Amino acid sequence: MVLVAQDVISRELVIEYFQELFSTKLEKEYSYIWTSLVINSTRLYPFELKEYIDQTFEADLVDVFFINQKSIDSCLESVRNAVMKELREHPHYRFIEDTISSMEWWACFKDEKEKITATCYKTLHPVQFSVTLSKILWQAQRFRDERISITFGLMLKIKSRNAQNLPSG
Repeated sequence: MVLVAQDVISRELVIEYFQELFSTKLEKEYSYIWTSLVINSTRLYPFELKEYIDQTFEADLVDVFFINQKSIDSCLESVRNAVMKELREHPHYRFIEDTISSMEWWACFKDEKEKITATCYKTLHPVQFSVTLSKILWQAQRFRDERISITFGLMLKIKSRNAQNLPSG
């Protein structure tokens, strides 16, 4: 995506490669690769890939937690130039010019006190935890994996009990 956003390679070249991935290069079994392919196609205005994307959704190869058919349709309702402009202006799709400023926020570059503070702030609030687990449980039920469902169900109960005993503030 960076190479397209920075005009090093053409959008058409990547679309052509994505067509190959959709049609012949990837096995037709569930993998996050399919979801990622659909997401990245959307970032390039996927008009030429719409048929492949629809087939991918129909085959249930895309994790709709990350992207859904409505997102694709919404993108295609936009103007191609607007989608490409958004890609070019997105900070994640630029060349790294200052390595230090790009990476200094990483935990490995923080001292121990900062790491502990950062971890405390990233602890999920009980409501967030419940919502996250609800989504995981939904996925487990979707794929009929009772082991996952039972494990996360128990974790939810344990977390709920622990959350009730947490001091406020």
